[in-house]
Amino acid sequence: MMKRCNFLALGLLIGWCNFGVATDYQDMQSIKQAVQGQLLEHLYGIYDETTVQNDIEITVSNLDSRLSLSQCTNELETELKENSYGGRNMSVKVSCTTGSRWTIYVPAAVDIYVDVAVSSRNLQKGEQVQPGDFSLKRTNTSRIGRQFFDSAPALIGKEVRRTIRSGAVIRPQDVQQPELVKRGDTVILTAKSGSLTVTSNGTAMASGRLGEQIKVMNTQSKRVIDAVVSGPGHALVNI
Repeated sequence: MMKRCNFLALGLLIGWCNFGVATDYQDMQSIKQAVQGQLLEHLYGIYDETTVQNDIEITVSNLDSRLSLSQCTNELETELKENSYGGRNMSVKVSCTTGSRWTIYVPAAVDIYVDVAVSSRNLQKGEQVQPGDFSLKRTNTSRIGRQFFDSAPALIGKEVRRTIRSGAVIRPQDVQQPELVKRGDTVILTAKSGSLTVTSNGTAMASGRLGEQIKVMNTQSKRVIDAVVSGPGHALVNI
C-alpha cells in the first residue's frame, strides 16, 4: 500500500513540475502576419499603392498546427526567399533570434491581376487583328507568365502567325508585324541628308515588315540598294 502511495505522490509531483515549467508557444497567426508584412514591403517597392491594394492577392500557406515554437520575446525577423520557388510562389524565412532560437520557411503565393487581351473568336493564320477580335479580360497573370498584351493599340493591326482559339490569351509570339511591302511591289524610296530629302521609285526584291531591311531596285538607275521598310509601300535609304 505504501509503495502505491509513493507512485501516486511521484505522479502528482511530476504533473506539478510540468505545469510549472510549461512553455508559451508562438501564435501561428503572428507568423503568417509577419510573412504578409514582408511580402507587402517587397511589392510596394515594385508597384504603386493602388496596384498593390486592388490588383494583387497574397496567400500565405497554413502552418502545421503541431508546430511548437517557443514564444519569441522580440519582433520576428523575416527575409524574402523569392528565388527559392520562382513565379507566383515565394518563400519567406521567419526567425526568432532571442531565447529559444528557431527558424522556419513559410511558402506563400502572390497573384497579380491585369487586364489581358483574350481572343473573341478563332483567329486564323494570316489575319490582321481588328478591335472586335479580342477583349481585355481581368486575368491572374501569375498563372500565365509575363507574355501578354495589356492594351489594344499594341495588338491592333498585328498579323496572326498561327491559329488562336477563341478565349485564349493572345501572346506576343502568336502575332507579328504585317508585311507592308511585298516582293514586286512598287516602293517609294526616300533618302535624307540634313534638310535635303530626295524621293524616287523602286521595285521591291523581297517582302518586308516595318523596320526590316530589304533589297530594292531603283527604277531609273536599275541599281539594287538596301532600304528599310518605313510604311506601306515606303522605304528609307541611308546615305
